[in-house]
Amino acid sequence: MLPGLGLATSPEPQLKPPVVASSRYVTEIQQQSLWLSVVVLFAINILNFYDRHVPGALVEPMRKEFHLNDSQIGLLGSAFIWIYAIFGVPLGRIADSASRKKLLAWGVVTWTAMTASAGLATTYPMLFLSRVGVGVGEAACAPTATSWLGDLFPPTRRSRVLALSCSGCQSAAHSVFSSAAR
Repeated sequence: MLPGLGLATSPEPQLKPPVVASSRYVTEIQQQSLWLSVVVLFAINILNFYDRHVPGALVEPMRKEFHLNDSQIGLLGSAFIWIYAIFGVPLGRIADSASRKKLLAWGVVTWTAMTASAGLATTYPMLFLSRVGVGVGEAACAPTATSWLGDLFPPTRRSRVLALSCSGCQSAAHSVFSSAAR
């Protein structure tokens, strides 16, 4: 019971502590598994940011195909950012309390499906809704990956691992705009 409120509380679930990379008892296979997680999250980050920047590199082809004006082009980018920001906070909160693996998988599947729907879009509203969906899916990735890496690595090694994972952002942006310039 909570004092003074008369509300019953359930006991906190007992969670197994995560295997962290600094433990003396981490086997070589566990160590490889930890680094495989970093590589997978790095790849997800690259794809996440690549997908985020592609519409900026393809503004003119989209403008011609869908007969868009400047306001519509601006709204495509703005809608993504607004949705990403609005959904990022609650999804980050969920990442702290629920299965990170399932949340990340949900985010990747959502953003992938919505990216595919953009390829099938024949009207501006379809294209707009696909970018909104991409924003929702991608909003799950950053907080989930950051939290997950925080579980896997101790504070003494965490900054290097997070820097490696986040370097996918710059790799993707460079790749998109380098290929668009050709």
